[in-house]
Amino acid sequence: MSTRYLIKENTVILGLYKNGSQSLKQLSHNNPSWKVWEGEMIRSNTGPLQWLKNKDVTLYIPIRDEFERALSGLKEELVVDITNEINFKDPLERNTKIQKIVEDKFKQYEGGNYYCTTTYINKPEIAYFFKNIFLNKKWDGCTVKFFDMKYLSNKFSEFLGEDIDNIPLRNTAAKDGLKRELIHFMPHTHRLYRQYFNSEWIYSYENLWKPIWDRMRDTEYWLHL
Repeated sequence: MSTRYLIKENTVILGLYKNGSQSLKQLSHNNPSWKVWEGEMIRSNTGPLQWLKNKDVTLYIPIRDEFERALSGLKEELVVDITNEINFKDPLERNTKIQKIVEDKFKQYEGGNYYCTTTYINKPEIAYFFKNIFLNKKWDGCTVKFFDMKYLSNKFSEFLGEDIDNIPLRNTAAKDGLKRELIHFMPHTHRLYRQYFNSEWIYSYENLWKPIWDRMRDTEYWLHL
């Protein structure tokens, strides 16, 4: 689960797993002036912490709805299962095999057995934000700005400046052929949410994390693009 920081002078962009990490990696490949640092903050006392504690730094973090992120993670699991089992040289049986793999996967999760552990608070960078920065008037480190991940490859690219190539869309269901195929065999999103996701996760999502991120848009920590 990749965590990447993209750095150029006092601008730092954080890409988390399922949050544009692969797209940001391409930014460093296409624009040599941007440097990449890989690894979670908890594993180092150098890079991330020195940027977080630098008041001249602005840290930008693309963010998305927790359920959308969890759903993306579930699709990723299915892609791995399909890739491990399907014979891509046998196109006549391809759809039948994909359907069988998807159906078997959801039999495991029926009745609320899919317990998603990808909430943002599990990431040390986000935990650090809530513990040390959020609502802390004495914070004297970096400026943190979250923004809607759907703008990563367009409006945020423009915001950064004209001297960079656009941040490409990577690994999305619309662009990935296998993901595009498997969604035809998945339960409808509403049924999936109510029947397959663990009720404890849903309760936390609906009553804690979704309200927090919705309200974050009205705070000083949100970048409006």
